[in-house]
This record gives sequence, structure tokens and C-alpha cells, in this order.
Amino acid sequence: METGLQTQETGLQIAEVQRIMSDAPAMLDGNKKSAQNAIEFADRLIKNSRDAGMNDALDAQMASYNDKAKKTISVINERRKPFTQMVDMLKKEFTRLESDLKAKVDEVQNIRNGYVALKMEEQRKREEKARLKLAIEQELIDVKKQAEIQLSANFNEHLREAKQLLLDRFNSATLGTIDEVMLDISEFNRDLTREIYKTFCPKITAQYHSQDNLSPVIRDIMEQNYKVDKPAYARQISAYVSDLRAKKESKITELRELAKANAAERERLEEARKLREQAEAARIAREAEDAKRKAEAEAAVIAAGANASAMVDAAVETSVKADVKEGYEIELKNVAANLLIVQMWFENEGKSLSQDKINKFTFERMRKFCEAHAIKTGEMINSPFVEYIPIYKAK
Repeated sequence: METGLQTQETGLQIAEVQRIMSDAPAMLDGNKKSAQNAIEFADRLIKNSRDAGMNDALDAQMASYNDKAKKTISVINERRKPFTQMVDMLKKEFTRLESDLKAKVDEVQNIRNGYVALKMEEQRKREEKARLKLAIEQELIDVKKQAEIQLSANFNEHLREAKQLLLDRFNSATLGTIDEVMLDISEFNRDLTREIYKTFCPKITAQYHSQDNLSPVIRDIMEQNYKVDKPAYARQISAYVSDLRAKKESKITELRELAKANAAERERLEEARKLREQAEAARIAREAEDAKRKAEAEAAVIAAGANASAMVDAAVETSVKADVKEGYEIELKNVAANLLIVQMWFENEGKSLSQDKINKFTFERMRKFCEAHAIKTGEMINSPFVEYIPIYKAK
């Protein structure tokens, strides 16, 4: 508005507004009296027509009344025009000011919405990048875990086979070969060579890591484990050799008893011997399985710690979020998709409403409900013909 006495758009002068407003009470009072007099006269004519019936004289009066009443309406209209026109102009001026300001508010908000949408897109990219980074890190953690488990399993299986080989050699001894067998056992190779250890190499495939990427990782794990497994293998083989040597005398006694026993006794002794051998083989296998489970548990603990650390790092990278109100705008790809909107609304709200309230629902209100329902519950219409477009508004 200008600083003078009239508005820029309507040309309505303030002094004129004041004059019209000051005349309004008298104008309204005059119009009331004119209208009331005309209405009262019309009531008398109507009453006469009901009481005595219509006649030419009364019809002439009514015709004359209508002519005069129309003129009265015209006079009343002319009297009130300045006021009502002024009110309309003031209303138009007020709403124009509001509309102009609202347009600027919307323009500013749209700029903010565009900015926050950009920030949300950047956030989405950061989250996607962080998810990919986390997936790659977690895969590598899992690769290391699986490599440790496989390597341990292969090592313990090799150790089991070596012990079983020693046990089989010991079990094969006779009175005539016992010394030779024990010599062979005592000289059993305790060296776990790199050539043998290479055969334990884990076989692992991955989604994000090529074999070229995995090879040095697995090679490092094998090198670290070899430094531990090589002496461990020698210790365990030596311990088992000592255990078998300690059983030499009992083995000789057993063989002598077999040689002296009759057929029935020999059968009993043979059966007992087989049970002892089976029990010892089962013990060796159980030791290998226990070692395998222990290695799996240790690898799982290490992997869990590494995973937790990686997830914390990923959460920190994506912790900064825009101050935004999120929503959805549903876009329908064909006419039939309208039925899906109605169905979603009816299943979640409409079926609990009375018929009167259902009748008042427009399709637009149903669509708005589905948009709000998606934000509130995460439930969306699953159809290629219905697309939920994310909407971001700055708070």
C-alpha cells in the first residue's frame, strides 16, 4: 500500500471509506424502514387474497404494488451499493495482501524445500556409500573368519590323519615286528613343511572382492597361522609318539596273551582289542572336532568385534541428517490404480466408518490418507502402477 490516502490496486480512498462507513448506519436504517413498509403492505395484500379471494380490484392493487416494490428494491440497492462495493473492494485488498505475502512465503519455502531435498539426496548418497563400504568391510571380515575356520579345519584334519596313521602302525605290530614298528613310530616326521601347509589353503569366493584382492589377505593369514601351527604340529605328534611308546609293554603283553590263548579266549581278546582301537580312533577324531569348534568360536568372536566396530564407523559417517519433514506423493500410472487407492483406504480406515462419513470422502482424501499411512506405518501399495515419490519439506 502507498503511504497516501488510497490503495495501490483498488484506488479506494481512506477518506471515502470513512465517509461511507459513517453513513452506513443511517443508510441501513432507511433501507430497513423501506423494506419493512413494503413487506407489511405485501402481507396485507396476501391476507386479503386468502380471506376474500382474488378479484380484479385486488389484482390491480397487487400489480401496482409489484411495480412500486421493484422501485423500492432498486432504491435500496442504490443506497447500499457504495457500502457493499466498498466492502468488496476492502475484502479484495485484504485478500490480495494476504495472497501476495503467502506467495512469497511459498516461494521462500519452496527454495528451502529444494535445498533440503538436495541435502537429503546427498544424505542418501552418503548412506549408500556407507552401506557399500560397510558391506565390503563386513565381507572382508567374513572372508578372514572363513579363512581361519577352513585353515584350522584343514590343519586339524591333517593332524588327525597323522595320529591315525601312527595308531594304525602301532595296531599292526606283532611280536616279531614290535621293535621295528616302534622305531618307525619314533622316527615319524614331525616337520610340517610349507609345501604341505600350502595344501591347507582356504577356498573362498566373495561378491565385492576379487581373488586377486583376497589372495594377499589369505596369504597373510596362512603365514601368521603357520608360525603357530608348525611348532604345534611337532609338539602334538611328539606327544602322541611318546604316548604310543609308553604303551609298548602293554602291547607286547597283549600280543603274548593272544599267542597263548585258545580259540575262545583269542576271540574275546581280539574283540576287546578292536574296541580299544576304535575308542582310540574316536578320541583322536573327537580331539580334532573339538579343536575345529574352538577355532570357529574364536574366529566368530574376532569377527563379531570387527563387525561391531565397522557398524559404529558407518553410523558415525551417516549421523548428520537434515532437519526435514518427509512425506510421499502418490503417482498413479493408469486408471485401474485408483481402485488400489480405494482398497488401501477402505481396509485401513473406511471399513470402520459410518455410511454417512464414507459418503463425504473424496478420492483425493483417500489418496492423501494412503500417503500419510505410508509415513506412519511404512505400509505401501505394492503395485507397478502406484509409485510413491518422496517429498521433503524443510521444518
